[in-house]
Amino acid sequence: MGNLFATKLQTQCVFSLSESEKKRDWHSLLGHPSDEYTKQLLSSKKITGTFTSSSECQVCLHAKIKRLPHSRHLPSTHSPFTKIHMDTLEISLPSCQGYCYVLAIIDDFSRFNSIYLMTEKGRAEAFIKSFLNELKNKLNITPAYIHTDRGGEFDSNNFKQNLLARGICLERGPAHSPQTNGVAERFNQSLITKFRCLLAQSNIPITYWDKAVLHASLLLNHLPHRFLNTSSPNDVLLRVSSTIQPIRDLKTFLPFGINIVVKNENPGSKVNPSGQAMKALTFKPYSDTLRVLDVVTGKIRVTCDYSQLKSETTVMLRKDPCVLPMQPVKTPPPTTTLPVLKDSLPQLSSLITGHHEAVP
Repeated sequence: MGNLFATKLQTQCVFSLSESEKKRDWHSLLGHPSDEYTKQLLSSKKITGTFTSSSECQVCLHAKIKRLPHSRHLPSTHSPFTKIHMDTLEISLPSCQGYCYVLAIIDDFSRFNSIYLMTEKGRAEAFIKSFLNELKNKLNITPAYIHTDRGGEFDSNNFKQNLLARGICLERGPAHSPQTNGVAERFNQSLITKFRCLLAQSNIPITYWDKAVLHASLLLNHLPHRFLNTSSPNDVLLRVSSTIQPIRDLKTFLPFGINIVVKNENPGSKVNPSGQAMKALTFKPYSDTLRVLDVVTGKIRVTCDYSQLKSETTVMLRKDPCVLPMQPVKTPPPTTTLPVLKDSLPQLSSLITGHHEAVP
């Protein structure tokens, strides 16, 4: 207006500090922020003061300590069964035969797995000894290293003395650090995912999870593995002539839980059908016999006299998994009711837990 001009005024807050205030530790006053944030705040407020560096602050050291990153590049082996990984998987729901634990043994070179079902963790030592004897007898191989976590089943004096007598070095990761046992932990996740799928497709009671675990282990040894450049564990062992189990032809496999007809052991009369509808589970090792489930009685049989229904090549989810379509059953079986997968499947993940590690 006229010769008058409007000016833009900027409000600034300037602190006047006494000598005692200049010695104030702004790092502590501001609640131990990072050095960068402390500098930015003091600069924006035109404050001239000093502060303790976060790297020199004892409070920050104790309150902000974090888990250090774990190296993924662990030394790998160049021959089968030189180094093996072990872990125990706990499933809180006992199986139909009372199993609650799965001992997993994985070869570092081929990722070949062997699993053992256990009713208690204390059985792990005997199964490990049996596996080591099998390697020695069949391949004349004694592992140089066994890698485990801090689980109590791998901490007994007898177990350590047994390994020492065989010349095996026991590698144990720190407590509560599953990443240091990564090979076994990743296998556990693959195994869990696989047997969940098998139970879901079969619709059999989840108390038969132990048979699904055995079949999942068998399938994982046949499937390609990312670590092996899409080769399977069985393929790798075949190339170096180091198989410890007969490799079953994939063409003979049956989908887990598929309906089959099994020869009736006791037909009762010559006019009765000689076949009985059952569900296929998994093969017995070192044998051509098949484990089958009679869903009416809940009993498991082992047989080699079975035939697959040609009209049923896949397994689909059904509303009544405990009654087979071929059976002329109009009422529920009078026997004890078995837990059905459709009611229990959402709870399956809560039943699977890792073992509790014992802190040394």
